[in-house]
Amino acid sequence: MSTTPSTESPETKELSLVGKVELRIALADSDTKLESILKTFLTPLLLKLASEHLTVRNKVCNIHLLCPVG
Repeated sequence: MSTTPSTESPETKELSLVGKVELRIALADSDTKLESILKTFLTPLLLKLASEHLTVRNKVCNIHLLCPVG
């Protein structure tokens, strides 16, 4: 395993984390699993709405569970 520091930008890291949470939410196949995921990740996900990066904030809002359209 390499010990060199990651060259990913903070924005890329944040987008990756939001994407992983979005995938977990999408793959929840029961209310119990969804509840467990939301208990763990909802607060950190909402905190990403304060990110300095517009792309990260937009990605969070594109998770329709959090920002319903219509």
